[in-house]
Parts: sequence; C-alpha cells; structure tokens
Amino acid sequence: GQLIALQILHLQNNRLTKVPPSISQVTSLTELNISNNFIKKLTISLSQLKALRKLHLSKNAIQALPADISELAKLKELWIDGNKLQELPPKFENLHSLKLMRASDNHLRILPLDFGRLVNLREVGIFKNFIAKYSTQQPFLQVYLDGNGLTEFPAELTSLQSLKLLNLDNNHLITLPT
Repeated sequence: GQLIALQILHLQNNRLTKVPPSISQVTSLTELNISNNFIKKLTISLSQLKALRKLHLSKNAIQALPADISELAKLKELWIDGNKLQELPPKFENLHSLKLMRASDNHLRILPLDFGRLVNLREVGIFKNFIAKYSTQQPFLQVYLDGNGLTEFPAELTSLQSLKLLNLDNNHLITLPT
C-alpha cells in the first residue's frame, strides 16, 4: 500500500541512516518526526509534502537542509536542533507560516539577512551555535541566543515590545544597553 491517508509519521529514536524517497509520496503527511537517528542527508523531496505542518529532524547528523524546504508553505514548526548545520538554505524566509524554529546545537555562524521576513515566527531557539552577530526586528515572543559568540547586545532586541523571554547566557557580552 501507499499509505495515502497517513497524516502523522513518527520514526524517532531508531537507527535510520536515510529516509526512503517513497516518503515523499505520502502527500497527506502533516507531521513527520525522524529525530534521533543517524541521518546525514535528507534524500526525500520535501516540496511534495505540501500538507506538512510539523517537521522534526533533531539529533541527527544533517549537514545541510534541502533547498526545497522553503516550499513548505504550511510548515508551522521546524525542529532542526542537534545537527551539523552551518547555514540555513536559500529562500528560507519563504516559510511564512513558521511559528516555532529550534535550531540550537548546530554550527550556524549567521542567520539569513531575510530572516526577519518570517512574520509569524514567534519562538526561535538558536542557542549553542557560533553566531557572533544577531540582527532582526521580528516581533518574537521568545528568543534563545545562549551559548553563541555574541560580543554586543543585539540593539534590535530593545525595540521588541512583545518579547517575553530573552536568553543571552554564555556569550561574550561586555556591556548592556543603557
């Protein structure tokens, strides 16, 4: 069978090294969780999973996200923490429905310049990376930037009136805004 009605697929905590391309044919999927496996590269066509709202890829060894992730127009939650990502893919800002992103414990050095275009993103976790400069005026509710290499307090954060939680622990801050 082709599991044409399957909406939620959880495959976390296994020993998978790859996801079969046939998963791309399960177009009814709204949630895919392949966290805590041994996946280094995603070989599925994410752009075919048009109904996907939650994508959990945490705790693998993924070095790059496929470019077609930006075509997931309905994606609301993206969990990519605990991988080996060095950057987010081009056109990442096209994920307009994204509300939550966890990208902590990777090798990220910068965020895309258009990161601020993610107008619905409210919670962003990008701690334990190598980000030295943070720049966005996005009205986040929660920002986790702990464990990076920030040397200056991100001035943009002082104008975020909706911000409820800000974590800047374990950076290299010398002064705070007055």
